[in-house]
Amino acid sequence: MSKFRLNDFDYIISSHEVKASKPSPECFLKALSMYEFDASEAVIFEDSKNGIEAARRASIDCIDINVHDWHHLFSQFNLNESSQ
Repeated sequence: MSKFRLNDFDYIISSHEVKASKPSPECFLKALSMYEFDASEAVIFEDSKNGIEAARRASIDCIDINVHDWHHLFSQFNLNESSQ
């Protein structure tokens, strides 16, 4: 998991922690609950139609990363593992 820097996250919710997959909002609602956040305090960056629908069903703002050029936003950061 360290290769993908997943240890940087407090929680990881996978299919093993939920009963229904997207477009069910269960995974997003579970994350909100774990952090004690309200849907109005969250935003989801999503790449799938089912994920976008799940965000809508959870009443969470969602950004479809497929319709934006995000590379220029993150190019200032060196996210290569070798830089650590």
